[in-house]
Amino acid sequence: MRCVYICSAIRGNIPENASKLHAYAEYVVRNGKAPVLPFIHGKSCNPLIFASDEVWVFGDYHNDEMIREINLAKSINLKVKYIKDSEVFKVE
Repeated sequence: MRCVYICSAIRGNIPENASKLHAYAEYVVRNGKAPVLPFIHGKSCNPLIFASDEVWVFGDYHNDEMIREINLAKSINLKVKYIKDSEVFKVE
């Protein structure tokens, strides 16, 4: 199973962003992949990018930390996929 590093905002509204992170992880699983949850105590964990097969960038806003993670993923030739919240939270 391919591992997907979840790139999303955590700072700011931490309770809301943590809830979104849970939804993002479920989205990854629904798409047949294993989520890599990089957040430990509200900080990202860039070394986990190296253990991942892809990076999925979630949300409609990309902060500076997310941009650094995206650039790191691109520099090591990982597939980077962008997913808007409307895709994750769409009603079927």
